[in-house]
Amino acid sequence: MPRSTDREPQSRSGVPWRLIPPIATDGLTQMAIDDWMIDRVRQGHPPILRFYTWSEPTLSLGFHQTRIPDHWWAGSSTATAADRDRPSPSVPALPIPLVRRPSGGRAVLHGTTGEKQTDRDQPGELTYAIVMPTQGKRRTVIYCDLCRFLIQGWASLGVTLHLGCDRDYADRSSCFGTATAADLVTDAGTKLIGSAQLYRGETVLQHGSMQLNPDRDRFIHVFGEPCEVPDLPWLTIDQIVAALTEAARSWFNVTFETQAIRATEWIEIEARRDRFRVSEPSPNLTNRYIGSEGGDRRQP
Repeated sequence: MPRSTDREPQSRSGVPWRLIPPIATDGLTQMAIDDWMIDRVRQGHPPILRFYTWSEPTLSLGFHQTRIPDHWWAGSSTATAADRDRPSPSVPALPIPLVRRPSGGRAVLHGTTGEKQTDRDQPGELTYAIVMPTQGKRRTVIYCDLCRFLIQGWASLGVTLHLGCDRDYADRSSCFGTATAADLVTDAGTKLIGSAQLYRGETVLQHGSMQLNPDRDRFIHVFGEPCEVPDLPWLTIDQIVAALTEAARSWFNVTFETQAIRATEWIEIEARRDRFRVSEPSPNLTNRYIGSEGGDRRQP
């Protein structure tokens, strides 16, 4: 791995990247923000990095994912707050909201917390999103390059990660039921980070879920199979975000300017929320969205 000081800056000379402070909100809004970010950078604004959490347990689907079990659909529109908070394992932890990601890949369960948590206010999952120009690089190179800051950041926290590989990816409905070459696994082989991409023109969005302490019972209820919980040191969300931000600064050889989303930008974001609502069979929703926006969604 080359030293960060040997790397060329990934943004225009002297222009800092934008760092959006962490936001905890619903899935539709989170996906609308990520979608807005790629258009923002495509219009010539500097690259953007952000980390976020989900305000309630939510199942996000890959944009072209067609394997949607009936019990997932039952949860997309009929759930009440009481339904979503039912205890497990005696009562199934369904239904939960569904949201369609702008990127590819398989389903991811967000916003849940497992049993080993000592601080109940700390989420069991953290999501990241980064948007930047492709600079003419091949897509496999871009995946590896963007994953490097995650590897470097987690290494500073005492966790060694490396790229995963699984030939059975196409047979799984859960993103965390397998590990592809774009995902990051621990030395024990447990998948910690699952990522996917969206390309629009010469701009790429990569976002991914870090499963810090997933709810095993809820995972089984949703996917019908157990999940592995990574063996991690106890860390706060603030510690993880700080380490990964510093790693991004070092790896990409850039500076960051922290800038919250402005009121005028929130108006643009809110207008995108319904694009990611799951309320009808995916072929109809997919055709409508591609016809209006386009884009290439990848998960290798």
